[in-house]
Amino acid sequence: MRDDHLAWAEVLDQLERDAEMMERLARSDAPEAGFQPAPWEPPAIRGPLPDELLDRAREVQRRQDAARAALTEALAAVRDRQRLSRRPAALPVTPARPAYVDISA
Repeated sequence: MRDDHLAWAEVLDQLERDAEMMERLARSDAPEAGFQPAPWEPPAIRGPLPDELLDRAREVQRRQDAARAALTEALAAVRDRQRLSRRPAALPVTPARPAYVDISA
């Protein structure tokens, strides 16, 4: 039983580290060049999550949900910047013309 508790604690440790990296990435000025978490696989733990770790697991889930929402917003902002940078200039380009100033007066 103690081994299952330790195994679940290690799983939560890793999920917390990933959530922290996602939070940092969402606050970053360059979210497009960031952290890539390893694909998550369910742990090979025989027993269920111990009751004393349930609040911690819920907090990890809350942080993941908040980070996911923040990353979605950051990604949308990056896409908007990319779209604006690819758009042709709004003002027509006119050829340069010589300008003269009459200083005889």
